[in-house]
Amino acid sequence: MAPGGGTESVEHASEPLLEGDAHANGANSPHAVHDDANEADEDKEYEAEQARRRDNASAAALTLEIVGDLPHADVKPPENVLFVCKLNPVTRSDDLELIFSRFGKIHKCEVMRDKATGDSLQYAFVEFEDRSAAEQAYYKMQNVLIDDRRIWVDFSQSVSKLHGVWVKQRTCNSSVAHGTPFDAPSRHGHAHVQQPPQGYHTERLLVDLDDMPSARALSATRIPTESIRNFGIVAHIDAGKTTLTERLLHLTNALDLPGITPPHSSNVQMAPGDVDCGNTVTDFLEEERERGITIQSAAVGPVWWASPMVASFMRETSPVHAAALTLVDTPGHIDFGVEVERTVRVVDGAVVVLDGVEGVEAQSANVWAQTQRYGVQAHLFFINKLDRDGASVAHSMRTIINKGLHTRPALLQLPVHASALGEDKGAIEKDAVVGMADLLEMQVLRFHGVAGEDVERIPLEPAQHGALYDEAVKARDALLELVLSLDVALLEHLLEQDIDPSALSLDQVHAAIRRLTLAGEIAPVLCGAAARNIGIQPLLDAIVRYLPSPKDKPEVPGVLEPDTPRARPVAVGLAHPDTTALAFKVVWDKRRGPITFVRIYSGTVHGASVMYNTTTGQKERITKLMLPYADQYVQVPALHAGQIGLVLGLKDTCTGDTLVDTKSQSKTRLEHSAMRTLRLRRVHVPPPVFSVSVEPRSKAEEGAVHAALSMLVRTDPSLHVGDSSSATASGAAQTVLSGMGELHLDIAKNRLQSEFQVDAHFGHVRVGYRETLKQGSGTLQLTDVLAQELAGKRVHAGVTLAVRALTEEEAAVNTQLGGNSVHVDLGEVEDLQYAHTTLSHALFQGAAASLTRGPLSGYPLTGLHITLLNVQVQSAETSPPAAIRMLVSQMMRKILGHTSRTVSPADGHTCLMEPMI
Repeated sequence: MAPGGGTESVEHASEPLLEGDAHANGANSPHAVHDDANEADEDKEYEAEQARRRDNASAAALTLEIVGDLPHADVKPPENVLFVCKLNPVTRSDDLELIFSRFGKIHKCEVMRDKATGDSLQYAFVEFEDRSAAEQAYYKMQNVLIDDRRIWVDFSQSVSKLHGVWVKQRTCNSSVAHGTPFDAPSRHGHAHVQQPPQGYHTERLLVDLDDMPSARALSATRIPTESIRNFGIVAHIDAGKTTLTERLLHLTNALDLPGITPPHSSNVQMAPGDVDCGNTVTDFLEEERERGITIQSAAVGPVWWASPMVASFMRETSPVHAAALTLVDTPGHIDFGVEVERTVRVVDGAVVVLDGVEGVEAQSANVWAQTQRYGVQAHLFFINKLDRDGASVAHSMRTIINKGLHTRPALLQLPVHASALGEDKGAIEKDAVVGMADLLEMQVLRFHGVAGEDVERIPLEPAQHGALYDEAVKARDALLELVLSLDVALLEHLLEQDIDPSALSLDQVHAAIRRLTLAGEIAPVLCGAAARNIGIQPLLDAIVRYLPSPKDKPEVPGVLEPDTPRARPVAVGLAHPDTTALAFKVVWDKRRGPITFVRIYSGTVHGASVMYNTTTGQKERITKLMLPYADQYVQVPALHAGQIGLVLGLKDTCTGDTLVDTKSQSKTRLEHSAMRTLRLRRVHVPPPVFSVSVEPRSKAEEGAVHAALSMLVRTDPSLHVGDSSSATASGAAQTVLSGMGELHLDIAKNRLQSEFQVDAHFGHVRVGYRETLKQGSGTLQLTDVLAQELAGKRVHAGVTLAVRALTEEEAAVNTQLGGNSVHVDLGEVEDLQYAHTTLSHALFQGAAASLTRGPLSGYPLTGLHITLLNVQVQSAETSPPAAIRMLVSQMMRKILGHTSRTVSPADGHTCLMEPMI
């Protein structure tokens, strides 16, 4: 059945009117007219009917040929014609011509109509003069909304290239001997899936959910930890991350889960989402779809992936012969770098996507550094967009090495061009990439179907593939040489058996590559073109085969009793007796309120339980637990160690907070008490570089604006809210919103209006400068005592203050307080208890307050390590917290060398910094 109106065309074509039958029917009819005049009229009507039916049959044959339902038609479909179906009956030919003409000059555009009734058959043909225009329209117009209907566009190119094979099969009578080269109708409903020619080994790798656990099934069972893969997809902007993510989700049937509705349609068997069409799964925000960029990270999983390779590998390590993938698509724009920080803090591995033309770009290096900061050792490179002019695997490999990402990228595939297989390059293709060469299997992989679901495997043969075979052999030898030079176990086996490296089994080589990848010794490199559905299944296989499960990762470092002299390190692993989780992201939902993303590092979190936030010192009650599927969720009763999930009900938890179970399983009371002070490593938040003033439109809106800003900062920690030195007309200090760039602030403004429905006036964007210690300042130290009357009471307090610059390593970890670190050492002094605070906290507050305004130009201070020691106090009455805070602030101004705002910068110890992007 053809898409859309193809049904009606077939109905017309399925009524053959043979000439002999027609005359016979007329002769046997009791109402037959035998005079010559009536016979002539009847002949004319008959001939007209015959002509109409022939036209309809021809149109139906061409329609079915283009969409891939009729492989034995004699007419080869033109490659500059698009087939458009699922049209609204009211859509006219001139409407379509106007819409499609933006891609190039149109020779003819016609909506097909029933010749008897004139009704639209809801499909059309658009013939371009230039084939390149047809191809561009094919990629841009898929699922576009026209007259309230999302159209389906099919490009005849792929079918026409197999036309000769089909004709040959028919002449050899292979269709009778072996059956049609098409399977049953596609799972994708609206279009039948084109299959490769018979005689080749094919495997269908679209996950069959009848054999895979569903999200509902996860409620009753625990996913084996060995099957879990938590990974992030990171890259420079426009490298194709989201397009790749959509293909991964499509092949894993991520949207077939119960209760999950794909965007724009209730049919879960549609083609993958498209960034240009605004129907992607992970880019679900209106801003993302309008701008065509990723703004926030989006997690999806677990989704299940199984293939022959995966089943063979998982059989050795897991009772489930499939992998449960949780993937996180991240932004590539530098303004949203904190989304990458949050992702790489909790994932176990990363897929780094490179543009095949550009190679490693500026943000590619930045996101690589972010993965290194959190100890993510296992990486896969995916060289994307190899269908573009100028794309080069060799250039991309060189940039990986030369720009310092990795010294040993291991190439596992080569791109296969049409000329290497003896195919027509095409007028616009310029020797298009049509598949990949697997260097380990020594096979050519071709991808067919709606989105490349079917993989055609062709053995690489020297006689058939010539230069491609020679190149693959050289690349394979280089890969084996690299693996043997680094993997001692494989090298020892080779020497003991006295065999040639080419005789090693594939399982042995795969196991060695996995060991080296987990250790960070090599980074496997795969190739493809996500927009053309090339190379996606091998990437999924590599994710399962080479990236770590939570069991393969070392224990997570933490600190017990931080910010005290008793602070000591601790390691938290899967076998730790207490339940431990890290909140790495908070999002706001209008209906559910704040939703907290967590990674479970040990134990099990149950719904309707209570967790203790060790960062805030508050208990938090969990109402629901869910699994993330972009902007939709599936509720589960529990989350286990190694999983990423969502928690509802946490009122005060923010990004980077540590959560532990209040019902500790530790053996002693001391251990139980210490666990309530456990802090896992927080998420690094870079300091803001741009700011804008925010003022409510009226006095009545002040509360709503401040509440919205508080929630905005909670969901996006790279935004900061503070007061400026200038005052408004009413005398109050201005509220200043600071972020990572103009785009970041623009998105924040729109979120305030759309998500929180607040109306505020925003000033002009200003650059956020910083002050820091001059180079060579060393450690500055000052001891001072405050002994005077305050508010009629005699007060006494003393302290020693030491200030130095943070090292690069310390700066990467100390991201609170605007990139500064404050350490309070009370020594033997008792930590006095006040009504609402403590002595140590008052000292900390005094130092933190002095960092908000530098002595040089009033800009915030950054990059300082402050130590408070040798504390002198008498009692809570004679050493109040206000006096302590005042003393520390005065000492900070003195120690930095500025006692007034009029002192020359040359006389002080600070200098001005400007942001670098």
